[in-house]
Amino acid sequence: MENNKYTEVVKYVATLLSRHEDGGDTQHNEEHHKKHFANIYYGYWVLMISFLYLMFLYVVRKLPNRPSVSSTHAHILNKIYQLNPMVHLLIIFIPVCLTLPTHYSFFQNFGLYAKRIGRMSYVLVTLNLAISLKPPVFLFKHGYTYDEFIPLHKWLSRTIFIIAMVHGFAFLVKWSSDPRVSFIEKCSNIQNFIGIFIVFWMLVLILISFGPMRRRNYILFYVGHQLINLIFIFGTPLHARPGVTKPYFWLNFIFLVIHGVNRIVVSKVVKVHSIVKNTSSQNSNSLTIVRLSRIAAPAVYPPGTHIRISPYGRFNPLYWLLPSHPYTICSAPEDAEVSLIISESNFKMMTEKSYTILGSYPSIIPEALIEDIGQQILIVCGGSGIGYGLSVFEYFRHNTNVDYLKIIWLLKDLSDLEFIKVNFGLPDLKLGVNLEVYITSGNNSDTLNSSNENGESFEMQTTLHTRRIDWNEDLGDYIERKNDKSWMICCGPKSLINDACDYATQNDINFISEYYSI
Repeated sequence: MENNKYTEVVKYVATLLSRHEDGGDTQHNEEHHKKHFANIYYGYWVLMISFLYLMFLYVVRKLPNRPSVSSTHAHILNKIYQLNPMVHLLIIFIPVCLTLPTHYSFFQNFGLYAKRIGRMSYVLVTLNLAISLKPPVFLFKHGYTYDEFIPLHKWLSRTIFIIAMVHGFAFLVKWSSDPRVSFIEKCSNIQNFIGIFIVFWMLVLILISFGPMRRRNYILFYVGHQLINLIFIFGTPLHARPGVTKPYFWLNFIFLVIHGVNRIVVSKVVKVHSIVKNTSSQNSNSLTIVRLSRIAAPAVYPPGTHIRISPYGRFNPLYWLLPSHPYTICSAPEDAEVSLIISESNFKMMTEKSYTILGSYPSIIPEALIEDIGQQILIVCGGSGIGYGLSVFEYFRHNTNVDYLKIIWLLKDLSDLEFIKVNFGLPDLKLGVNLEVYITSGNNSDTLNSSNENGESFEMQTTLHTRRIDWNEDLGDYIERKNDKSWMICCGPKSLINDACDYATQNDINFISEYYSI
């Protein structure tokens, strides 16, 4: 008896998936049949645009990029080259929306247009899954890193969900305003109910995605993001009419499999050799040096490379459900261990505990910066961003011919400087020469004056700045000598990167940044 019920459920689900896949019910009148096909062909159009967009991305990185050129034309091209999400959303949606209108009247065929935007949202999931691969499989050999796509992935995801919710609410409005149909009966229909169920969870995801909520409980957001995306991908084929199983669900399913296989293939298990914490710091998130087994990173890797770490094994469900943690490698490939300079948060590592490394990923460093000779490079770091800054600094100091190379480090606690000098070492950095330090917390002034009264670290007092950086005043010497090979590389919190980016833009300086935001 139970087997018969199970068979009936399977047959019913198969019926939901196959309904209208090939153009609709033959009993429908001819006009309905044409409208039905109109939306099917529109889905193919959106899929073709998605494919052409991936080809466009391939071509973009083949073109030269000179961000320092200040013409309007060059400014737009630079935004395209740098994957500015707003510009790229326009590139995607202008052709997608060109064929959105049809010869059918909007008000008389409201349902047709509501179905059309719903189909658009689901077809675009394929593109979103393609650009969110780590690394972007189709593009990574052509100058892209997966973290460059993160802003675009975020905004495309939001846009897809908003379009899908508009589709859902449009039908709720249509049913409630049509006296010829029963609103309750429409909502009770199993296929319609599945759509309402999906829209409800989309609303939940939007609520937990707002900045304050996301930052307060990132794990809740991440888990919700994972599960609700799966609800959308697997639930929509049971809801959609015309059907979206062929080819869209299968394409999305294939990409999900690629995501999963990639998460297994690139992973490896390593142990933490040592952890050294700055116990003198007055801040709760003080700097910590973590050293891992050398196998945590490839034999050779470019400067600024980061690894992602999970505390769970590959066969633990939490490995798939919870986020991993990105940390920049600050040691050189020839070192015996992989060293990280981190600012400890809720995730705290322990010695001799096994962790899963989810692969290593290069930084966003343009070829023009590496290949040119005579660059003028200014590296601006905030807090634990010194790990990224040190790896980039050491690379350019020993592997390229630069005319100017300097690090500016902004930190809250003076003890972090001494901690890094003692436990990590800064052999090629000299305060006041190629290293400038700004202590942004006012309570460090007394400590600095006290050390000077005892006859210690007079050089430190004259070269350290116990204040925030004044971009126009403190970078005057750099601006005076700038040319088209001047670069500013910034790593740190978003506020610092925004300030540095504004300053670089105002002064026509090539700019790249590295940060991890939630």
